[in-house]
Amino acid sequence: MEPIATLGDAVLDLIVIKRFYKSGERDEGRLSQNKEQEVMKMKTFELAKRIHYHEYIRWGKGEKQGKIWTSGPDTFDTCIEALIGAVFLDAQKNKLNGVKCAEEMLVRLHFFKKH
Repeated sequence: MEPIATLGDAVLDLIVIKRFYKSGERDEGRLSQNKEQEVMKMKTFELAKRIHYHEYIRWGKGEKQGKIWTSGPDTFDTCIEALIGAVFLDAQKNKLNGVKCAEEMLVRLHFFKKH
């Protein structure tokens, strides 16, 4: 899952920067600062909790026993990033715009706050 989560992390960064840029933000420092606020682990963790993401993941035996989904934001940050990476790859494979499809998913899941 780690390689696809790394891809998803990059796609999420791109989506967030693109959204700020499109809203008129051009200052490099503010773009970076705003991006950091949007992609924080706690934000992906809150999304995962809100959509009950742990119910849709095929956990291993040890992960189930330890209820890894209650251990904090790291696990779900990786899982949400992997989902974004998977959506991106699937869209690209089907000759669609992977960034746009991943962004649409995040919009539908109310990931972004109003700017």
